[in-house]
Amino acid sequence: NGGARPYNLNYQCTSHYDSAIELTLLCDDEIFPAIDAKLEIENMMAWYYSRGDEEEWNTGGSQVRIGRNYGGMVNSVGILFEAPRQELEVGARAGYLGYLAVAEWVVANAEHLVSTVEEARAETISMGAEPRGQIAVEMEYAAEDYPVDYVIVRGGDFNDQPAMPVDTIEVTGARLMKKPVAVTLRDRPWAYVLPRDAEDAVALLLRHDITVEQLLEPVTLEVQAYTVAGVEHERQYNHQAVTRIQVGDVITQTRDFPAGTYVVPTSQYLGRLVAHMLEVETEDNVVYWNRMDAWIPRPGSTSGGEPAIAPIYKIMTPTILSSSLVEPR
Repeated sequence: NGGARPYNLNYQCTSHYDSAIELTLLCDDEIFPAIDAKLEIENMMAWYYSRGDEEEWNTGGSQVRIGRNYGGMVNSVGILFEAPRQELEVGARAGYLGYLAVAEWVVANAEHLVSTVEEARAETISMGAEPRGQIAVEMEYAAEDYPVDYVIVRGGDFNDQPAMPVDTIEVTGARLMKKPVAVTLRDRPWAYVLPRDAEDAVALLLRHDITVEQLLEPVTLEVQAYTVAGVEHERQYNHQAVTRIQVGDVITQTRDFPAGTYVVPTSQYLGRLVAHMLEVETEDNVVYWNRMDAWIPRPGSTSGGEPAIAPIYKIMTPTILSSSLVEPR
C-alpha cells in the first residue's frame, strides 16, 4: 500500500550511513536486478520505494527502527517490499515473485551472501575494539552518483478520488535520492557507561540481544561526555512522547563509577546498533524511547555553575575492567 504506480512492486534495502555499504550494494547490484528480471517474465515492473517526479525519485526513511535499516545495523540484509493499489491477484503475484526471486538468488549465491555478512560482522567488532571511525547521529539522503530512468503515472482512479485522465511519463536522467550522507558525526567509543540505576535502558538493550556488562568493583575512568544545551519534547508518527537532547559541548572528565555501573562494549556483533541506541542525539536512543528521559538534567539545573551532563558516558580507549555479564530477566 506504499508503492508507486505503474510498478507492481517497490523495494528498498538498508540505506543508513552506518550500516555496511556492502550489504546495500548486494541488493542494488544483484538482488534487485534478479527481482526485476523475475517480474518482467510476467510483464510486471519493479522499482525502488517510494515515489518520484520528473526530477528525482525519493526513497524511504533513514531511521534505524525501520526494518530494512535495522537489518543493516545487525549486519544482515533487510529488504522492504511495498506495492501500490492494484488488483489483489496481481499484487499478490508480484509479492510472491519478489520473495521467490530473493530465495532463488540466496540459493544460488549462498556463499557470497554469508561471506558478505561475516565481513560486516567482523568489521563491526574491529571498529569497536580499537575503537575507530565515527557514528552518524544525524543523516540525510543525497542523489546517487549515477542518473536513473523510471516511469511515473498521474491521474486515474486513485486514493478514492474522482477519476482523472491517466498520464504516463517516462523520466530519464533523474536523481535517485538514496545516497546516505552524514550531517552530524560523533566519535565511536570503546564502550558506553550507564548509571547502575538505568535498569529500564538496560532492559531495552537486552531485548535486542545486546551484550551488557556490570562493574564488580568501583573504578575511576576518563570518559567523554556531552553537555546538555536543551531538552525538547515532541510527538512523532510512531511515538507520542519523544524526548530529544540538544548537545552543547563534548567534554572529557575523570569520574568515579561505583560497582553495579553498566558498561556496554561496542566491540560486539551488534556494535553498530549499540551506538544508535546509546548516542543521545539519534532518533532511536534510550532517551528518545523514554527509558532514561526522566534522568536528563536541564541547563541551569545543576549547582555551582556546573554544566548539565547527559548521563551516558563514553570510554574512548580499551580499558581493563572487572565486570560480569548481565543476563536477561
